Amino acid sequence: MNWRLCVWQKKKKKKALKPDSHADAVLALSWNRDYRNVLASGSADTTVKVWDLATEQCSVTLDIHQDKVQAVAWNPAQASVLLSGGFDKAVCLVSLMS
Repeated sequence: MNWRLCVWQKKKKKKALKPDSHADAVLALSWNRDYRNVLASGSADTTVKVWDLATEQCSVTLDIHQDKVQAVAWNPAQASVLLSGGFDKAVCLVSLMS
């Protein structure tokens, strides 16, 4: 008897990411109360990004942490102020006035 073993491996397709996407897992999200099309995201890639959902584009990338970003929150009293916290034990407050 002749036995033959055949193994097939399905090639994994890499998903196409939008330009300016995070390079690692997103760990935190925060909607802006006053500007409903604005979303902030914090990632394990150490960046905070501000997204304009109307245009589906990243409008700002903040490289202000040395380790994973685990929390982001918009200031409810002033819509342009964003707070972020990370595994680097840093809390960053940024004004995004345009």
